[in-house]
Amino acid sequence: QKFVGAGGVLITLGGASAFAAEFGIARRIEAGRPSPQFYAPGPIVQAEILRPVHPIFYGYFDKTVPVRWANGPLLTVQERDREQQVLARFPGGDQSVLSGLMKGANEIRNRPAIVDVPVGQGRVLMFATNPCYRWQNYGEFNMLFNAVMHYNDIQPSQGAN
Repeated sequence: QKFVGAGGVLITLGGASAFAAEFGIARRIEAGRPSPQFYAPGPIVQAEILRPVHPIFYGYFDKTVPVRWANGPLLTVQERDREQQVLARFPGGDQSVLSGLMKGANEIRNRPAIVDVPVGQGRVLMFATNPCYRWQNYGEFNMLFNAVMHYNDIQPSQGAN
C-alpha cells in the first residue's frame, strides 16, 4: 500500500484483482464471485472500451475488443466513480460470447473488465481478465504492455482513496 500511495502502479490480473479490493488497497472497489450456476471455462468474450483515450488503449481503434474470461472477480465500482475508473466493461449476455462456453453470461452484464483506481499518488490497474494467459490473447495483451510502458502517462484523476 505504501508503494502505490507513494506513486507506484500496481497491476493485477484475473483472480489476483480480488487482492487489491479485499486487502483495502482499492478501498471503494468490491470483488465478488459469480453464482454457483455460472460456468465459463475460459471463453473469449467481448469487452467494450469506455475510455479510449486512456494510455492502456494506445493502438486500439475499435470500441470493442475480444478478451479471455479468466474467472476473475466480478468487480463493482461505486456509481460516483464509474465514469472515471471503469476503462472497459463486459456487455454480457449470450451474444457477447465470441468463442467457447459461458453458462449464465448475464451475470457479467455491464461488469467492469478493467478498472483504474487512484490511490494516493499512485494507482491500481485491475484487470478482471488475464491478458497474458498462456498464449497471450492478441486482443488484450497490448493493454498490459501499454500499462507497463506508459504508466507515467496515466494522469491522476479526482477522488483518490
